[in-house]
Amino acid sequence: MRLTTEEYKALEDIVGAEYITQDPVILESYCQVWGNKLEFGDKRHHPPAAVLQ
Repeated sequence: MRLTTEEYKALEDIVGAEYITQDPVILESYCQVWGNKLEFGDKRHHPPAAVLQ
């Protein structure tokens, strides 16, 4: 699920532009839930809408 432009801008205003991203490469790196894979065999991954750094 993606953030709307308004939602993204609101978060950006709070944390600063240098501390939020929607870069697909970075989002993908935050989408692994290893416990789900080990415990439940859940192979799906769900990238976050944004990453606050």
